[in-house]
Amino acid sequence: MKLANQRLAFELGTRK
Repeated sequence: MKLANQRLAFELGTRK
């Protein structure tokens, strides 16, 4: 489930 964690981090980082 590394993709889920990376997707969350990417979404949070781009939704800043």
